[in-house]
Amino acid sequence: MAVDGQTMNFVEVLRDYIRKFNSGKFRDAALQPELKEAWVKLHSPLCRGLMILASVYLHIENGNAPGARIKMQRALAQFEQLPPTYLGFDIESIRQTLRACLACVSDDLSPEELRRRVPAFTLAQDVGKILGTEPELTFQ
Repeated sequence: MAVDGQTMNFVEVLRDYIRKFNSGKFRDAALQPELKEAWVKLHSPLCRGLMILASVYLHIENGNAPGARIKMQRALAQFEQLPPTYLGFDIESIRQTLRACLACVSDDLSPEELRRRVPAFTLAQDVGKILGTEPELTFQ
């Protein structure tokens, strides 16, 4: 991939999201303005899926099993629109994790049981797998 300033700017937005998500700052990740703007302008399933994924964990922190399930379903629907690897993310792994969580979460779980059944996972991005043709890279 040829890395230009525009590409690196959006890659930095994604890195910032990953840092927030992986450090448990789910509200900041879910409300990241650049991701929201990219989703609005480009209708990006990746950006929307990442924002919803962070909101899953906000519901888990609050012990809201029904809300977490709904958000898991919505995030999965966004990630289902993407190829197995996209913008350096292992999308297939994210989908598998969401499916596994959906299979073990019911609306009647206690907050403690919800947190036990849905462990946090770590997001990673391999910039070597960015093709350079992804529409999100045109976002300014």
